[in-house]
Amino acid sequence: MKDHITLSVPKGSQIISPEGTKVVKEVPENALELIEGGATWLLLKQSAREPLKKLSKEKLIKLIDMRKSQKITHDVAILEQALAEKEAGKNKPDDNKELPVK
Repeated sequence: MKDHITLSVPKGSQIISPEGTKVVKEVPENALELIEGGATWLLLKQSAREPLKKLSKEKLIKLIDMRKSQKITHDVAILEQALAEKEAGKNKPDDNKELPVK
């Protein structure tokens, strides 16, 4: 997932968190967890839609609500697209299923 997330701050920026201050050198491996925890210095790329569809509907809705409250509309659009595609995939008929012969 790290490849589908980008920094919203320049490399070398100091981030203050409950765990202390750290210098950001690159997108961390646990970037999605940090976003779920409220990190605003990480943003989703358009390519994040596919891996995001693997998350539960509840988790996607929670992320959408959080990013809306943070006014990070860029991420809200990507998350809403992922949720819509996830829902569309559930409602799509199974292409591999055999149809009855008439």
